[in-house]
Amino acid sequence: MKTRILAAAASLIAIVTACSGRLDSSSSSSGGSSGPPDGGSGSSSSSSSSSSSGGSSGSDGGNQCNTLTQEGALVRMASANPGEPPAAKGGTIATGKYTLTSATYYKTVTELPISAKLTLEKLPGDTFAAISTKNGNEDRRSTATIATSGATLTLTETCAFPSEIAPPGSAEYTATATELRLYGKVDTLVLEQVYTKK
Repeated sequence: MKTRILAAAASLIAIVTACSGRLDSSSSSSGGSSGPPDGGSGSSSSSSSSSSSGGSSGSDGGNQCNTLTQEGALVRMASANPGEPPAAKGGTIATGKYTLTSATYYKTVTELPISAKLTLEKLPGDTFAAISTKNGNEDRRSTATIATSGATLTLTETCAFPSEIAPPGSAEYTATATELRLYGKVDTLVLEQVYTKK
């Protein structure tokens, strides 16, 4: 079970969905067999505005997907809460930048030995750009299209650097003018991530 929890946390670190990914708690390279990408670590040296570019993956240095700067603080992934998570309410995701500010696993008392930073930007239209950082690895960048239905958000990566594009995945969500909350399920557990709009 702990391995599956770690995998789910890895997949959600990258951007906004909740399928299984790969994450070694001692921090190896990123990659995901399903779900969104794991975060890398380190500092980005790009400019603060994002520019999405589609269709590319792997380690081609000529296409790094976006030019976001990592603005998020280091967040533990994740604290534990044995209770039930809040109900997802859906909503309109406001255009702009968000940073990960907290992460909580519900229905468990097991905390995870992972720390991460994540900055994402909701661009005009249905596109997200993200930069993720985990446990001392290099930054991992991605661009994705999103679709919402009720309280469910489905994400499809179109670009990933330096790892491969991850398969599509989905999560429940609640969006307000100042915040985005994502809820990813693993068996009977739920991982909530809170992103605060800058």
